[in-house]
Amino acid sequence: MIQISGQRHFAIPINLLFVELSDLQKVIASFPEAKKVKSVSADRAEIVVSPGLSFVKGDLDTVIEKQQQDPPRSATLLIASKGIGSSSKVQASFQLASQGDETDLTWKAEVVELTGLLKLAPKGLVQGSGQKVIESWLNNLEKRLKG
Repeated sequence: MIQISGQRHFAIPINLLFVELSDLQKVIASFPEAKKVKSVSADRAEIVVSPGLSFVKGDLDTVIEKQQQDPPRSATLLIASKGIGSSSKVQASFQLASQGDETDLTWKAEVVELTGLLKLAPKGLVQGSGQKVIESWLNNLEKRLKG
């Protein structure tokens, strides 16, 4: 099983950060590689992603679904992607802890399924690429929040 995780501090209250991390429209707005939005509802989003990964060619059709949430503390998303010759499923979750008007974020992403060419990629390469995508998304989120 491939897992990545991390922590980050945000200078905004927990309720506001929870909305940014659980509202799929807002999640997609900060997603670094989103090329096209097909549909978005409260619990499901369909997008086309152009991954910046050398071992994944072409676009990926990606579905993001809310699995569970406990406002304003935590949520879990399932992210399923399909492309030419490969697919993946990643379960991503986060926990928030209030620090007055600021919030600590702890996140974890676990690859639950890899097929095709992705299955052949070295574990370290998949982990590093996933870490890069999540950090880029969080950086974009932080920039967007600062205005």
